[in-house]
Amino acid sequence: MRCLLSLLALVVTSLAVACGSSPPTADGAEGEGEGEGEGEREPVDVGPPPFGFSTTPTLTSTGACSTEQWWVQGDRESELMHPGDDCTACHLREREGPILSVAGTVFQNLDDETDCRGIPDAVIEIVGSNGQVAFTLTANAAGNFFSTRSLTGIAPYTARVTYDGRTIEMATPQTDGACNRCHTADGIEGAPGRIVLP
Repeated sequence: MRCLLSLLALVVTSLAVACGSSPPTADGAEGEGEGEGEGEREPVDVGPPPFGFSTTPTLTSTGACSTEQWWVQGDRESELMHPGDDCTACHLREREGPILSVAGTVFQNLDDETDCRGIPDAVIEIVGSNGQVAFTLTANAAGNFFSTRSLTGIAPYTARVTYDGRTIEMATPQTDGACNRCHTADGIEGAPGRIVLP
């Protein structure tokens, strides 16, 4: 089963992105679509680390972290915990926390590692098979977004992320809300890597 956001990091070309299209480039321009020609995008200033994060990398860090802030509290329960990890699978496996229907993390870069702080305040819209927005989520201070709201009746669905007046949208409908399952730093099942800002 493909992830809810398996193609979210691909930029829309006339609102129809085919699976396998080029992901956004490092300078923020679309891989195959209409680039804005703004040049290299400045890193997002996410502010000081919230509780649970540090500017010192963990011992297992690879250093691929655009915000240069890492989750250092291990499995301490928090809505900010383990950005980039597969939240839905962990909650089911550990039988702790709410059962999540949709969960993921918005990052600056496609290769940001798990436990790297993501980007706060991105808006994620879950769009039902009827083309209407079923519900809207906002990334928290760690870049994490999640919902327990039932997806029954809206599948297959797509999603779009809006940040700073720009939007990125997926076109391949999904039925699985475990976004970080496919949106790893390397990407699987057609995902080019992390869910990233438009």
